[in-house]
Amino acid sequence: MKETTSKAANTLLDIIPEGEENAVSMKFLSAICETDERTIRKAIFDLRCSGAIIAGTSAGYYIPVTEQELKDYYTMARSRALSTFRSLKAVRADLKQRGLDPD
Repeated sequence: MKETTSKAANTLLDIIPEGEENAVSMKFLSAICETDERTIRKAIFDLRCSGAIIAGTSAGYYIPVTEQELKDYYTMARSRALSTFRSLKAVRADLKQRGLDPD
């Protein structure tokens, strides 16, 4: 992680609240961390890849505490990932048709 992203990540772990009812906006996180939203998104991505469970909804970001919050976040994130893969299906087929290895 870049130093700014790392610094933001450490701050985020301290300020992202538990529970959907306490979710905080990207704008709030950006202001508290004194950095741009792109850095916040990258830091949240890095934290998630490191095992942190940080849910993001239209309400904002939060740490899921109930089974329902965890399930809701999983369902939403899985749906988003599957949608991305479905949209790549045509690109993959085109690459193969051109004799290129898509993987």
